[in-house]
Amino acid sequence: MTLFEYITIATSLILSFGVSRLVGGIPALFRAEKPYPLHLIWVFGLLLNYPLMFWQMWNYRVIQDWQFFSFLLVLGTPAACLLTANFLIPAEPDTDIDWEEYYYSNRRGVFGSLVVASIFTLYSTFVLLEVEADNPSRYLGAGSVSILILLAYSGSRKVHVSLTSGIAIVGVLMLIAYRLPGALN
Repeated sequence: MTLFEYITIATSLILSFGVSRLVGGIPALFRAEKPYPLHLIWVFGLLLNYPLMFWQMWNYRVIQDWQFFSFLLVLGTPAACLLTANFLIPAEPDTDIDWEEYYYSNRRGVFGSLVVASIFTLYSTFVLLEVEADNPSRYLGAGSVSILILLAYSGSRKVHVSLTSGIAIVGVLMLIAYRLPGALN
């Protein structure tokens, strides 16, 4: 087994815990008397990001000299997204939860952990994959971090609706335009 395969297994374990948390909470979200649409968008958006994070691991196959620091950098994004999943879905989801109130009371944890995940991604791709600082993806990443910080600190429903809608539209466009590595090019 190569170090890359070993690291991929560790990453897969962390990713699977996040997917399990999100999928385990979906029945309670839909059984709820009034699910909150913004909360649903973030749950399903994060759920869609998990296979992308796994797929992006393939980019790290070129690294030959793995060190503990690089291992931590690669695990940082999935670990932060696991934390996000834990903020999005309570340990014991209940149909009596007011999901709108839950969303806003947990916004700092949700969006703060997404800021950490984004920073890990930006930094690890810069350090380990040597993606140039002026690469267009960096501007998108920096913009995302700014928006996530706004979402973490703003309690305004108008801000959350407009920024979440914008991110959802960009996310759909990115999924359509996303170039996957390998045979699917």
